Amino acid sequence: MSSPRIEHIRSRENPQYKLWRRFLLRPDDPDCPWVPVEGRRQALELSRDRPPALLLISREDLPGVAELTGRALRVVVLGGRLLERVSRVRSPQGIIAFFEKPVWTRDDLTPFVLFLDRLQDPGNLGAILRTAAATGRFCLVAAPGTVSRFNDKVVRASAGYLFRVPFLEGVPLEHLARLEYRILVADPGAEADHFDEAFEPPLAVAVGAEGAGIDLPPSVPHRRLRIPMSSGVDSLNAAVAASLLMYEVVRRNR
Repeated sequence: MSSPRIEHIRSRENPQYKLWRRFLLRPDDPDCPWVPVEGRRQALELSRDRPPALLLISREDLPGVAELTGRALRVVVLGGRLLERVSRVRSPQGIIAFFEKPVWTRDDLTPFVLFLDRLQDPGNLGAILRTAAATGRFCLVAAPGTVSRFNDKVVRASAGYLFRVPFLEGVPLEHLARLEYRILVADPGAEADHFDEAFEPPLAVAVGAEGAGIDLPPSVPHRRLRIPMSSGVDSLNAAVAASLLMYEVVRRNR
């Protein structure tokens, strides 16, 4: 593929610049078609599997830019300090790549599902995405009210793995039950330990926000499990709990 012609924008009033700025500020908006990724290393890693739809750079002589411009569909140099004005990181590297948002459907559901109920912390969701990718077994399903996977902090915390892990948003737990998934709910107050569970597929493991529990309709058959903790400790960080459960599934199904 030949390298695209490099364009230049120098005005804050440029309508395209204003649109890209809005996409950077709110990548979770439904009308935003791209996932913005800042920094040379992560942009290069992701571009090996998919071309950046748009590459914004502050200068043409930045390290790594030549390789990225050879892969991008469109390259724009933002003159002056335009790129710094839209950057979402403390120390901008002068590179922002936009990638097409991944699209997953219910056909992408895997035998093991991690169900997230109203998880709000984007750092936790990013960490969970990384762990799910590491296990190679799980897809993620998020109930309504869960932070968007395209939230800019989720994108940074996930280190790009949101492109690899199937992720369905706005799906209620009842849907998985109708598909005959067994439902296991992480609950610190449960009597059964997760060490006593066989974790056989098809299985959905449900984790909720810390302290909030899981909003589970009475009609959904399920089993509650606790992760053993020392006396005086009443809960685990949601990402830690999800990681422990996912790797227990891996251990039992090796």
